[in-house]
Amino acid sequence: MIERIEKKNKQIEYQFTAHIGFVDNDMVLFSQYNFAINIIIKFLKEESFGIDVVSHPVLYMMRHSLELGYKANFEYLKKYSNLETPPKVAKSHKLNILQSHLKEHFDKLSFTLNFDNKINDEFKKLFVSTGTLIKYLGSGEASAFRYTRDFNENSIFEKKEKRDIGNIKELYDNAVTMLSYTADLIAPYTDYYDLMNSQTDNN
Repeated sequence: MIERIEKKNKQIEYQFTAHIGFVDNDMVLFSQYNFAINIIIKFLKEESFGIDVVSHPVLYMMRHSLELGYKANFEYLKKYSNLETPPKVAKSHKLNILQSHLKEHFDKLSFTLNFDNKINDEFKKLFVSTGTLIKYLGSGEASAFRYTRDFNENSIFEKKEKRDIGNIKELYDNAVTMLSYTADLIAPYTDYYDLMNSQTDNN
């Protein structure tokens, strides 16, 4: 199937001109991947296509978007947690390592800023859900869904392996919520922290 773009149509030309320079941080790119995944899922539902026509790209986008979301959160949260991301973690493609480092940030902030139980419970629920998702996406396999063979030329998946994309998508949506809204979830505490610091700086 080939879907051509009519370049002589000015409206179409404008629609398909990509302003790639405007995407200048990982959180924006994370949002783009999430948007792309939802567009594809919506199209498949409307056209009654099976997921097999795009299964690996969709799962790869999910996996890579999580990596971007984690690293964007590290950059934001370190202002309050004072935790620097070790080079080994910053360069890692292993989702379980990135997930653990996010929890380090959150736990430090929860202790330092004295989060209430509701915030801790909400984060824990999303964190556990995302841990389950990581098992489906492959916690440490950077090549998972990107290639058919690993760096040793071994097949990444067995012939009979399957994935329930409906279940994975639900878990992915929870992960997106965790990575998109953790800053909002803890905002009452970080806003107060910022206010106290600004008053200290002015005195």
